[in-house]
Amino acid sequence: MLPALHQLARAAKTVFVYGMGGGGDVIQTIPIRNYLQHLGVERVIIGGVTCQWWPPPEFDPEPQAPFPLSASVWGPCYYALEEVENGRWMGSQALQVDGLARVGKRIPAEAQMAELFGVEAVLLSLRGGGQGFLAGLEAVIQEFAVDLVVGVDIGSDSIYSHTDEVRQPRTPLADFISLSGLYRCSVPSIYGLSGYGCDEELALEDLERNVGRAMRAGGFLGAYGLTQEDVADMERACHAMPDPVEKWPMEAAKGHLGLHRMRLSEPWGSLLRITPLQAMILFFDPKILVAAVNRIAAQVGETGSLAEAEATLARAGILPESYLQRYIQFLRPELYGSDGSAGSAS
Repeated sequence: MLPALHQLARAAKTVFVYGMGGGGDVIQTIPIRNYLQHLGVERVIIGGVTCQWWPPPEFDPEPQAPFPLSASVWGPCYYALEEVENGRWMGSQALQVDGLARVGKRIPAEAQMAELFGVEAVLLSLRGGGQGFLAGLEAVIQEFAVDLVVGVDIGSDSIYSHTDEVRQPRTPLADFISLSGLYRCSVPSIYGLSGYGCDEELALEDLERNVGRAMRAGGFLGAYGLTQEDVADMERACHAMPDPVEKWPMEAAKGHLGLHRMRLSEPWGSLLRITPLQAMILFFDPKILVAAVNRIAAQVGETGSLAEAEATLARAGILPESYLQRYIQFLRPELYGSDGSAGSAS
């Protein structure tokens, strides 16, 4: 019988909790951090990955400047740790950051959370593919003597089997790299699914079928419901870093149920149904999750660069979200001529 999160936490002194998909996923670490502290964990370090959905620089000349409704961000920025100012290196694939960290004029989400909550925070690089990510995770484990690792994702995209779904996830790359490290790391690890289905990436029927596969394989490790303390903290975090997806667990816990409009990369938005389930975080054994559902993550884990990870997904017929940048003129103008035709790129 596999131990639940609270059982592992009671035997742990130091836990590392990281957001798996980039963007604002680090916000989902806050309620888990609160839970772990209430269970008596002495030290909780939060973190995330080097992926942000930043608008193009011409729309965002200053940190946290308003983003015009007439523009949409169609692809993520996978930045290098070498671009981060004011960080402390841990090996070559991980960097400890605080509120002073910057990428140019941008503030990584993890740095914002470190400043807002006075916590230790870490950035894990995605540039080294699955192998590099695992090396970064192991550096964090070694540096802080971590006893337990929890990776948390929001929505649905990590619960993808690539077998019989009616649609593909829109943002699989960062999550699959993150999952590939989580299930192979050298200490006990747990996968957390926050905001069940609220990213609108998988159809709920597919998500339920895949979650059922993991449960039948013995991978379900319990759940945690957001408290009023968690809601208050997440409200602060979402105010500091507005995100179209990260707020929904908090909104569900506040009782804002039913149909809502969510604007993602497309300017028109999509319909999202919020239920009380979105106020829960479901926990799974990541090894069983990979074996029973997301076997592509195991293939991604063998890659040695971001380009190799992209190619692994592409060969499987899965579109990496990073490829979208190559077709959007305002986001990557250096790839296009003045007439919109493809130009040369190094």
